[in-house]
Formats: sequence, structure tokens, C-alpha cells
Amino acid sequence: MIRFLAAALALLPVAAYADEAAADKCAQSLGKDARAIYDKVAPTLAPGADVRATLKATVPGMAKSGEIAMASARDNARAAGGCLLKR
Repeated sequence: MIRFLAAALALLPVAAYADEAAADKCAQSLGKDARAIYDKVAPTLAPGADVRATLKATVPGMAKSGEIAMASARDNARAAGGCLLKR
């Protein structure tokens, strides 16, 4: 019971600051590749999900398939991640 309560309390700040509109507004300023990453990851991102892990699971495949440039994949993932963290 105590673990459940502690876990619930740990998630409260994340839920309180989640703002999909702010994240989408942030995404409007992203470059083409960063926006492609955001558009692919955002719909699959569950509340409280680990953004970094989700990006690590998604971005390499996008780079290998040619959806985004491999040379700048890391920088674009960071940019998209900044917006995704606002969700």
C-alpha cells in the first residue's frame, strides 16, 4: 500500500504539468526531421511514459529506413524530446 501511494505521488507532478497543446505548439517550431520524430512518437506516448526510452526505440529505425537523416538523428531526437516532455 505504501509503495502504491509513493508511486502515485511521484506521478502527480508529471500529470499536473502535462500539456498537449503546449507540446504541439513547441513541435511547430521543430525542423523537418525533428517534427517527423515528434509526429511518429507523440500519438504512441502514454501518460507517464519514458520519453527517452520511447525515442531510443523509435529513432534508430527511422534513421535506418531513411525517414530522417542519420547524421542529425540524435540532435533531432533531442529537439523532439524537449517538446514531447511537455505532453
